[in-house]
Amino acid sequence: MSAKFIIRDGTTNGAIENAAINLSFTANGISSGIVNTDFNGEGLVPINNNGEYMVKVSAENYIDFEKNFTIDCSLSQCDLCNKIVPISLSPPIQQGEARVIMNWAQIPKDLDLHILQVNSTSKDECRVNYSNKNCSAGFFLNEHKWWTVYIF
Repeated sequence: MSAKFIIRDGTTNGAIENAAINLSFTANGISSGIVNTDFNGEGLVPINNNGEYMVKVSAENYIDFEKNFTIDCSLSQCDLCNKIVPISLSPPIQQGEARVIMNWAQIPKDLDLHILQVNSTSKDECRVNYSNKNCSAGFFLNEHKWWTVYIF
């Protein structure tokens, strides 16, 4: 069994070479060691057991990433079980900024993002989602700028 990690830049979808992948089996905390990604942003890590795992990924000029996931392979087909784990890393963001990164797995299902901004003074709401892709409802980032959200 193995897990193939595909590490990408969350803003460009470009491969991240030399990202450090550290996989630990949650039941005993034993690490598989650190595997670095290749030029395609891919790293293959051997898996010895079914169960819960914690992956930690770090790369220069990116925010560190941690994620729990489960490996559940049939014992009769362990050598055919290869989990693919896409991970997008985010470059650092400035204070007051927000970035949302969504990843799809091997077999994508519907994944939606709904944003609700509430003006703390007037209680006016601005809702943004796939069917309402932009909203300017008089919200202020500060006293000089309007708040606007766009979904592309």
